[in-house]
Amino acid sequence: MSNLRELAENWLEKRPFLKEYMELHLAIDDVFLNTQVDEVVSRSIKQGKEEFEKGVELINIKGLEIFEAELAERVFRELPSIAESYDFPEKLANSMKDIGRYVVANEGFARAAIEKALNQESFEDFEKQGLNAGLVLLFAQKAIEKAIQTAGKTIGDFLAENPWHKKTCPVCGGIPTMAILRKGARGRSKYLVCGTCRTEWTMNRIECPYCDNDKQENIRITEFDAEKDLRIDTCDACKSYIKTYTGNSVDDIAMRDFASIHIDIAAKQTGFNKVGSLELKD
Repeated sequence: MSNLRELAENWLEKRPFLKEYMELHLAIDDVFLNTQVDEVVSRSIKQGKEEFEKGVELINIKGLEIFEAELAERVFRELPSIAESYDFPEKLANSMKDIGRYVVANEGFARAAIEKALNQESFEDFEKQGLNAGLVLLFAQKAIEKAIQTAGKTIGDFLAENPWHKKTCPVCGGIPTMAILRKGARGRSKYLVCGTCRTEWTMNRIECPYCDNDKQENIRITEFDAEKDLRIDTCDACKSYIKTYTGNSVDDIAMRDFASIHIDIAAKQTGFNKVGSLELKD
């Protein structure tokens, strides 16, 4: 059993109401495992250091082959097929099948969805076509994540040596949807997690990831008795929040985000907004 599946089963013992959402996440993971990643021979990423220091995301630096658009499109086209192999609720399964049919009928659909996700554009047009916009966005983000993984180690090594000072992702420019506190030699550091490609980068401990607010009195922490390793950090200035993982596990942080939608519901009821993602409707 993989670490991801073992973690999922442990979570579901206490949260059976998340079964369908967890199965969807694991099904997508299966598609990842079965999708061939072509070996990428990219130029040294260090040649982009000057532009990176000026605030240009790696994906936008000319000459750096860190994103395989064709691979992303191929992954996107494969994702709707999971509806056929898993026992999802009928409405969710039908939503995935609708996307699958739309992919077949519209040649440029996968690329358009991926580009919208990369550019942080609205998915309203897809909703108007009768598609589940949250599901289309999820598929696009997963496809982007897979395509960027082809240069994962190269990117990780580069980011470890070259700090990034913006609140958007240093790789693709995406918006952070989760934060992590990680132990280091000098105590715990706070990292943001990109909602589009899952890249991690450091940020100040007391600072809103979505606005310029860095006043400690306006940044509040809410913890949950049922979730010892998760909390939400809210900003009174822009009324946003970000979920923050405080545990020591190195398991899939994307799964922890996906499996904690009940925290999103609780945060929304207090008047704060989740930034950088659409709600996944069943």
